[in-house]
Amino acid sequence: MYPGIPPEVKEMMPYLIQHVPRGWTAVLGHKNLELFAKREIDTPLLAFRKNKKEVYVHVFCNEFMDPLNPVQIVIQLYHKYALGKPSFVLEDRNWIHTIPIPGAVLDQAEIMLIHQLTHSLFWTIYMDYKRHQ
Repeated sequence: MYPGIPPEVKEMMPYLIQHVPRGWTAVLGHKNLELFAKREIDTPLLAFRKNKKEVYVHVFCNEFMDPLNPVQIVIQLYHKYALGKPSFVLEDRNWIHTIPIPGAVLDQAEIMLIHQLTHSLFWTIYMDYKRHQ
């Protein structure tokens, strides 16, 4: 798990790690929030929704992957949601590209929780990649 995460997120992680790859999974203690993890062209993605409407998509890249696949996914998502052109710092080999879905309504606590869950789940993915190198 990502170092320094709050106890609430730490407690959720075993459950989420087991369930999010299977489909939309409720965030424990936050009945209106769900998340789902999947892979697309060898790239981990994490999506969140509130009240059954998608609110964020996170695209993950790390030093053990070909960065062109995640960049391509980000470009496609920007086109899908009419967000203009994304910017990248391609020198950095470890990144998460956060894409807020237009029209999403979240309070600050939900936004913070989503980002904490994202960092913790992607830290777990990164450590799995690192172990297999």
